[in-house]
Amino acid sequence: MNTLALLPLLFALAPTSSAQDTPRELLSKALNRATDRASELSVEQLWTEAYDLSEISLDILDVDFDALVDAALATEDRPAGAQLFLITLRLDGEEPPLDLLLERTESLLSTDRPDHRDAALALLRRDAFRRADPDLIETLTAHLLDRAQHVDTPPLERMEFAITAYSRGTGADHRAARKVLAGFLASSDPTIRGRAALALAQVGDLSMATDELRALAERPGRDGQLAAAHLHTEDIRRHLERELTNQSRMYTALLEAQLEEEAPTDRDAVERLIRLIHSTHLEADRFDREELIEAALAGMLESLDRHSSFMSAKSYTKFSAELQAIYGGIGAYVGMDPDTSIFTVTRPIFGGPAYHADIVAGDRIVRIDDWSTIGHTQDDIVRRLKGEPNTDVTIYIWQDGDDPTTLELPTEEMAVTITRALVTIPTVFHDMLPGDIGLIELTSFNEVATREVKERMQELLEQGARGIILDLRSNPGGLLREARGVADLFLPRHKLVVTTESRIREPEELFTRRAATIPDDIPVVVLVNRQSASASEIVAGALQDYARATIIGERTFGKGSVQNLIPFGRDDVSIDENGNRRHDEWEELRIDHDEDGEFDFAPRVKLTIARYLLPSGRSIHRERDSEGTIENPGGVEPDITIKPRIWEAWQLREISILRKQKAVQTFTKDLFDGQYDRMQQLAVCDDRNPLNYEGFEDFFAGLETRLTQEDVRLLIRRELRRLIQDDRGYEFPRGDFQEDTQVQAALQHLFETFGEDTSDHPEYAATFLPQGSDPNRAPTALASREQFLRDAHILLAGARRGQEVNEGTLDQIEDLLDELDS
Repeated sequence: MNTLALLPLLFALAPTSSAQDTPRELLSKALNRATDRASELSVEQLWTEAYDLSEISLDILDVDFDALVDAALATEDRPAGAQLFLITLRLDGEEPPLDLLLERTESLLSTDRPDHRDAALALLRRDAFRRADPDLIETLTAHLLDRAQHVDTPPLERMEFAITAYSRGTGADHRAARKVLAGFLASSDPTIRGRAALALAQVGDLSMATDELRALAERPGRDGQLAAAHLHTEDIRRHLERELTNQSRMYTALLEAQLEEEAPTDRDAVERLIRLIHSTHLEADRFDREELIEAALAGMLESLDRHSSFMSAKSYTKFSAELQAIYGGIGAYVGMDPDTSIFTVTRPIFGGPAYHADIVAGDRIVRIDDWSTIGHTQDDIVRRLKGEPNTDVTIYIWQDGDDPTTLELPTEEMAVTITRALVTIPTVFHDMLPGDIGLIELTSFNEVATREVKERMQELLEQGARGIILDLRSNPGGLLREARGVADLFLPRHKLVVTTESRIREPEELFTRRAATIPDDIPVVVLVNRQSASASEIVAGALQDYARATIIGERTFGKGSVQNLIPFGRDDVSIDENGNRRHDEWEELRIDHDEDGEFDFAPRVKLTIARYLLPSGRSIHRERDSEGTIENPGGVEPDITIKPRIWEAWQLREISILRKQKAVQTFTKDLFDGQYDRMQQLAVCDDRNPLNYEGFEDFFAGLETRLTQEDVRLLIRRELRRLIQDDRGYEFPRGDFQEDTQVQAALQHLFETFGEDTSDHPEYAATFLPQGSDPNRAPTALASREQFLRDAHILLAGARRGQEVNEGTLDQIEDLLDELDS
């Protein structure tokens, strides 16, 4: 609907408007009038008016309605009705300020009007508030439970507070809220008993309330109708569970009957092959029947196209967790140490419980409570670390240099008790580069991608960013709606982002929905590489089509197809205590199909059903013929192609040797401890000069390595940046302007846009490689003649010992000789 068609509605909402008013002025007047009269309305009328105004605002493309509501919310001394109206509008908007709205809504719980208080409680149950600050949620829940448990509070009011406490709380809060509600079932007042039964049904606990609900359902009126509806829903749920159980039994019986009969030819081929493998294959004992069937299914799907596949239950569990990006646990990246097979913290998640408990990279977790981790798999250990937020877990930490006997028999001095929390896996990292260029790295399009990118961008804009680099390198994609959401941050409202084209469905078009977060006058560069896929390609391609960003890097992966994940079996079912519509580790099982006591997903069939088309109509999908030859490379071709620096194989081997020796780590840690302020400066920029690190020459002379001084300097700086980010509590983006040629190209492009030169900034003048130079043949920094000779001799000695001499090695020797001649 266009704005002209909406004018009569706007004039009706704002009678004082004139024909000269702009759409923004009309909408602003309508908002002000509705806010002023909100306190005169019933709650139902208030909800209706908020919904109508919100719907009208979505069709006025050039007005940021959320900003108008935010401005109105800035006035704190409004009546309760006006506050409810504005909070309702903002909750339905884009990226609402949840912490502010939660605090404002909580303040309305003390209003004199019961209908406004109940409305505030209803708002606090909205799903959106699950993403508010956990500390605020915890405080709110405690307040709600306090009001629910207070005996001087009227019973019906106590129930409303208990229901809201249940919706916002976790396990212990749920038990406390249910206890309050269950207590009213013993009331002598039938009205109180009936309301208590309805409240228990509302929080999903009908076990105690069934008798009262049946009695209530016989009565006329709204409560009787609600009770009947709850009972009917419960009957349907139980019926479906019985049907599932019966179908499972029938399926098993049918399968057994079919196996007794002569199997069809195609099935017989699979069965015969499985028997042949089990009777003949050299290592047949390693494979059970289920694994072989899964392999057969996987092979069938992989023959269709390179993106259709079979996901085992274990693979889908991991995939689902990565997309959710939120879990209950201690908050740490972990893995098995490749040398010792001991469960090790790779790095705590900054701001998480492990970080606040001073857990650091390299810590070995050798016991969890009274359970030893030694000899167990990573999955088993992680499962024990995860758990319900606000519950404690005690871990025992072993560090290098500790008594080896305490690996198996840890002492209490090694114990650290951590309170689990709801942890969000970070996928967005940002930094302000010299010259006021904001750098944002997005590693995955998970459920929180748009929100986190927007928050980081707003921080950078507030700090004065005049250009933005969005780093999508090695981002494998994720949720399509998040791709649309990120593109929405850069493009005007109602711009086509992507179209999905299918053989079985009508084309689906996704448009931007809100005004851009990044102003039009701020230039944008998007970095991509060969591992940027799917949602990354959609965002990069859409911004390229609208000339909103310059794409720099390498041609992207070329995954422009759409896959559906189809359950291949039945998931277990748990009691959704927190109402987030997914299973959490601590939640009780309702249906456990294999009766193993653990929640299990069914496998998934990942089947290609459609392809993506960019706004210009081009496909990003890489097309191959029947023989696998590439017919169309697909992907997004960058506007400026820049290759990254690639380590030679012999360099990677040398780096691995140094890492095991821990020489670089020890040298850097000593510098960090002794020259903290200086190291902070070098972490930002060390001018590519190894002599900036005190004692470097003696340290390098003691290394038995073929690496150059420049290579070792780079390793030191990487370790230094790791120490700095551990100390400050937030991570650098991986794009380091001093070492990253693609980031350098982005900066040069942005400064050209400004009519400036990167050399105007000392950090860039000292570190940027000359334009057109090979990043893999960077000049050695301040090396002496003796060093050139030493490096050349090392390379030649390696060749004599039969080590690999490839073109890169010969080029390196030639460079050293050229330096000696200069």
